[in-house]
Amino acid sequence: MIRVCTVAQMRSAENAAIDAGTGVDELMLRAGSAMFAEIAGQLGELSGKSATVLVGPGSNGYDGVIVAAQLAGAGCRVRLICSRPRDDAAAVAGANPAIELIPYAPSTVERSIEDSDFVIDALLGIGSAPPLRGSVARMLGEVGSTATPRIALDMPSGIDAQTGAADPAAFPADLTICAGPCKLGVLQFPARPHAGRIIATDIGLGDPGSGHVLNADVAAGLLPRRPSNAHKGTFGRVLAIAGSARYRGAAGLVCGGALRGGAGYVELAAPEPVVAAVAAHLLGPTFTVLEGAAGELRPNAIRILKPAAERSAVIAAGPGLGTGAGPDLVVNWLTGPDGPDRPIVLDADALTLISPLRRPVAPNAAGEVVLTPHPGEMARLLGVDRGTVQADRLAAARAAAERAGAVVVHKGAGTIVARPDGQYGICPLVAPGLASAGTGDVLTGLIAALLGGGMAAWDAARLGVYLHARSGQMAAAGTAVAGVLAADLAPLIPLAWAELESGRQRPIGLGRGSARINPDFFDPLPGEMLDQFEGDL
Repeated sequence: MIRVCTVAQMRSAENAAIDAGTGVDELMLRAGSAMFAEIAGQLGELSGKSATVLVGPGSNGYDGVIVAAQLAGAGCRVRLICSRPRDDAAAVAGANPAIELIPYAPSTVERSIEDSDFVIDALLGIGSAPPLRGSVARMLGEVGSTATPRIALDMPSGIDAQTGAADPAAFPADLTICAGPCKLGVLQFPARPHAGRIIATDIGLGDPGSGHVLNADVAAGLLPRRPSNAHKGTFGRVLAIAGSARYRGAAGLVCGGALRGGAGYVELAAPEPVVAAVAAHLLGPTFTVLEGAAGELRPNAIRILKPAAERSAVIAAGPGLGTGAGPDLVVNWLTGPDGPDRPIVLDADALTLISPLRRPVAPNAAGEVVLTPHPGEMARLLGVDRGTVQADRLAAARAAAERAGAVVVHKGAGTIVARPDGQYGICPLVAPGLASAGTGDVLTGLIAALLGGGMAAWDAARLGVYLHARSGQMAAAGTAVAGVLAADLAPLIPLAWAELESGRQRPIGLGRGSARINPDFFDPLPGEMLDQFEGDL
């Protein structure tokens, strides 16, 4: 599992190690040596290769000096280019004829990279933030989009290690090797594309963070077993309370996500216009018709919903439901002290309806509650503006989880799954095809299916997020990214599931005519990168 930490957690762990007797120089030597070991492991034989190492003024620059010395010791020819003079760089270069120390001047970086087998970025570390300035900005401007393999030490220079803010000229790494855990900002946008593939290292700090990367390895470990003698009752009944006259498709998307997510039964409770629309497209669900007014639920719907809830294993509510008096009463019943003692997934309109409550959700549901807000819904839940939410997505997710006493799925690029005790996972998959109306409804049904099959809310949410994102990638592989529809996702969930079961994931095209992408930046590099690195990865 790749651990994630904030800048404050990393500094606290470093200070604790120093207070315990580890010298600063020793700590930095550990970091540099660990990152060099990963470089050697990735590139294979270093003897005879040449490298350009870009070194900045701070401790990240010292990491670069250490790596440069060890590269030279392994037989690599190294050009060490410093943004400003450093005594340690001069000392290392003076002691090793394989290292050429080059003071920065215009075009120096560009010319050196053209004649190198790979380039290493050690300009800026976790203490920096955009915008780029001075000689560092000029040096990174010369890196450009070179085809030479690019490796960042700890994090790409030009990004904020906490928030993920990124300067347009930030170092475009193919591979980022972290000193210890992965820094939070590297996994967030717009910084994420600058990091490429990410490797975390062990530098003796223990586990300073409370988060992890929700990658293929983690998701595969969450897959529930489906015994060969199972029957439809084994995997639970999902009750979906969704849809209205205006948003009939939302109910179908929830049901499709639940069916493809492995639910044994899926029952839709909705007004007649919604039931008719879904029945015309899906053969799997059963239906409970609720009385409606202007296409929305009437308050007396609770009378019919109570027995339906009793025979269900999990309830998914909210997509397309509306925000009138009937839906309001239904959602307040679901989340109140007299609500059903069942796991619950709340999304969309249900989140809007509970946002004024500012209290724990569904106290009778044994804590097995999942909320799935997008940034706008998260802003309403917390009573803040959307800009505040997006400025620190992790803080928003953790605050919502603690306040609601529920697992929170903060949807968006780099979806975050948080639980009330502060633990969190971040999904690294890049799936722009999910930026389409209704894709979140599919996720609601998928998570509900996993809950209904007996998974804990924390596990069901994490596995559901991964499968959903991977399905989005697969959908984009068969069409232009802009053409992905929410309805395209559900049929691909079993393929994403099977991929995890087999343990074999292969790069796929992201839209027709586009370059291949990895299903997960933490998995082996694509073929074109393999050719460049010429190592045994």
